Amino acid sequence: MTRSTFVHLRIPFSYFLMPVFLLAACLADKVDWMNFAISFAIIHLLLYPASNAFNSFYDRDTASIGCLKNPPKVENELLTVSLALDALAVVAGFLVSWQFAVAILFYAICSKIYSFDKTRLKRRPIASWLGTALVQGGFIFLVANFAVQPPGGFPVPVPSQKILLAAGIVTVFLMGFYPTTQIYQHAEDEKRGDRTMSMLLGTRGTFIFTGLTLLAASFLSCMLFGHCYDGKTLLLFILMQMPSAAYFAAWYVSFLKDNGRADYDHVMRFNVISATGMNLFCILFYLSQHHGYF
Repeated sequence: MTRSTFVHLRIPFSYFLMPVFLLAACLADKVDWMNFAISFAIIHLLLYPASNAFNSFYDRDTASIGCLKNPPKVENELLTVSLALDALAVVAGFLVSWQFAVAILFYAICSKIYSFDKTRLKRRPIASWLGTALVQGGFIFLVANFAVQPPGGFPVPVPSQKILLAAGIVTVFLMGFYPTTQIYQHAEDEKRGDRTMSMLLGTRGTFIFTGLTLLAASFLSCMLFGHCYDGKTLLLFILMQMPSAAYFAAWYVSFLKDNGRADYDHVMRFNVISATGMNLFCILFYLSQHHGYF
């Protein structure tokens, strides 16, 4: 594997999607830690990098993309590595259960439909936005919640109302975050003939839409944690969300003064702050609920 191919796997990008898995595990009735470790590794070290690589192969970006400010030239082997990682993820999925393996295969197929030049969901702004939020959000949340619980196999349990609500909230969060990842790529996407949600909204519209959507998702989260848990959990969630909310507000104000602030560096900082806050919340939430800390 060449250095270029390895870099295009964009493994650090999995950190931004990690809150989906961790929250699903936190809300599980019981956690089988072997299943947790296996499913976590499959999703974050195989499935997501395979999707990133496939996307990079067909996009062949020369400008900044997620986690790569200056992407190296795409090598032909990238497609082979991407498909190999997908195959390995599906096979490894049987270590959890055949249902989990099928779910991994479904995600892999969806990621191909998104990027493959013959299907290219990226040319359809609404469909790609909804599809990405539903599959990376609610679907992976439900798959992870199922996978980490013993026995992680048949029969598949019917999700409770709390879990379904949480899956919906995660999807709304992804619906808000997704357009910001495209906000600095308008010229590159237009050059390929893609039509993204951020292009449809416009740069300023992306900020407004994202702000309102994340506000709605946060409000729904407060309802979930306040109703199903306790005031301490609700307060913890609010505290962990405050840094990303403050950064987003300051970023938008700076954008109004200088439109050039809608760039790669600001998007990556926002993603890091948001993911870190949510990952910390999940860890502290689990320690509080299951071990009596805090």
